[in-house]
Amino acid sequence: MKTTQTKPKISCFSDILDNLHLLKDTGLLTNERIDQLVSYLKPESFAPARLENGRVIPEWFCHLDSGHIFNGWTFANSKYIVNNTVLGYYLTEAEIIAINERANQLWCAKRDAQKFEKAQKVKASEWTGPVYLDGAGYKDGYFDSVEDYLDWAANEKDDWDEDEGEFVAAKFVWAVDDIKPVLNFDVDDILERFTEEAHEGFENSQLAGLEEFKKAVDEFVEKNKSEVNWYSTEKIAVILE
Repeated sequence: MKTTQTKPKISCFSDILDNLHLLKDTGLLTNERIDQLVSYLKPESFAPARLENGRVIPEWFCHLDSGHIFNGWTFANSKYIVNNTVLGYYLTEAEIIAINERANQLWCAKRDAQKFEKAQKVKASEWTGPVYLDGAGYKDGYFDSVEDYLDWAANEKDDWDEDEGEFVAAKFVWAVDDIKPVLNFDVDDILERFTEEAHEGFENSQLAGLEEFKKAVDEFVEKNKSEVNWYSTEKIAVILE
């Protein structure tokens, strides 16, 4: 009998277990294998669970071939748990990994489409700031400008290995619309951290040289205000023309 103890879990990133046809013609599994998996999930593959004496166990259901049983609520309301459990019995580790990768791709595509639909759209010629594209470039997806991204994409296309499939250029990038200083603190923040265990009744005003220290901290922060962190709220899509 097969076991799933050492197998990875099937991902819940998408509705792929309810829509196994999405795997067809992807090369991950043969179409014949997909049809076989679909057959395992047909309604007639399940029946009311029974004891050895044949007595029906109320509100419990059994998958006839694998022997897995499910309570009535799970069977009626959680297809993911049912499908995951049943298919986990039949799938090999390699097949589960392939399905998980595909599920993740589909989930990411669906998520990005939803974000793009809600986002404000601007033309590339209208955006002069930095941009972001997940998984691109050498700075965690961040680029100094649209032109910087386009230069990287052109070089990437020239070096693309055709064995990896067709190079697909991005149709848009996200605007970096949230820029925050790296140093975002003042003297009170520092003192709060280092005087947590001071004696009862302690006041910062008791410290000698406090004004000089405050001035030095403020000057230090001011001199480094050009050091910033970039973030994208993914609310502004820059359309690449």
